[in-house]
Amino acid sequence: MKRCQFSSVFFAFLISLLVLVPFASEQNVWGQLKEIENRIPKNVPLKVEFKNYDSENWVHDLDIIVTNTGNKPIYFLFLSLTLDVKSENGNVRGFGLPFGNGELHSTETEAKPGDLSIAPNASYTFKIHNNSADGWDLRKATGNFIEPTKGFLALGFINYGDGTGQRGGGSHFKKKTKSAFEN
Repeated sequence: MKRCQFSSVFFAFLISLLVLVPFASEQNVWGQLKEIENRIPKNVPLKVEFKNYDSENWVHDLDIIVTNTGNKPIYFLFLSLTLDVKSENGNVRGFGLPFGNGELHSTETEAKPGDLSIAPNASYTFKIHNNSADGWDLRKATGNFIEPTKGFLALGFINYGDGTGQRGGGSHFKKKTKSAFEN
């Protein structure tokens, strides 16, 4: 009789391991990010490379290397990295990645002397800001947190500093010129 009880307890334990362990390892494992999809339109003059996204501490280690393949310098660039997980309130999780003078987010604004740029054929490495990465770690430490498996990089806005640029979908804009009738 005792042998039968031991066997059934042992069998139940084995079944629980086989059923529960795979789910537990999928819920809160560091470094589950497996892929980042580049959703920047092809007509935007940027080459993008992703490094360290599959590391255990990806939110701190991720490098997004962007090369300006166009013939104009880039004075402001905003990219967004969204993830395939949502927050408790249903919002998509992600990070904003800005470069340059924030005043250049407007289509009417031109660069000023001294503004930084990404020259043609030059590269810039985007990192998730330390405060955002630390906040991610804090939310994760509270438990009930699912790691993303996929990220999506999208263009928010480019300003070439001369009154021209491109918006998220790749559409071009240029600074409005005053007509002969305007003051």
